[in-house]
Amino acid sequence: MTTKKTTNAKKTPAKPVKKTTKTTKRISADAKITVLATTNPRREGTTHYKHFTLYTNGMTVAAFTKKGGNRGDLRCDVKDGHIAVA
Repeated sequence: MTTKKTTNAKKTPAKPVKKTTKTTKRISADAKITVLATTNPRREGTTHYKHFTLYTNGMTVAAFTKKGGNRGDLRCDVKDGHIAVA
């Protein structure tokens, strides 16, 4: 017969999870793109690599999306510091 080990230690309650709200600023279609990276930082052969090659300095966000880029990649590249949008 096995005996169960019992502990009298009190369990600490789990910490409440903080609810975060997205405060992502919407990027205007008229905003100009400035490329900050000197080389393409994305892994070669991926879709994101192809989208990064579409960036040119002074191009608008609308022109980037018209060429085949998407706003998800744009937001990611801004967040990572590879491009700036103003």
